[in-house]
Amino acid sequence: MRRLTLCLALVLAVSITIVPYRVALANPSGSLSLQTTANDLIAAVNALRIANGLPAYTTNPILMQVAQD
Repeated sequence: MRRLTLCLALVLAVSITIVPYRVALANPSGSLSLQTTANDLIAAVNALRIANGLPAYTTNPILMQVAQD
């Protein structure tokens, strides 16, 4: 049981470190902008989803406005 927990912790640690690396690869300029908008974030997430064979998210303008407020 302890070995299984250790293996799961290792897999989790590796997956946490790979995600920022993959996001950095999606940004070839090498720098992340501090002026990222909600639409930029959704576009980046959708690009990753499509690259992994998942459907893109759709946005709801009312929910977006409520979240911004």
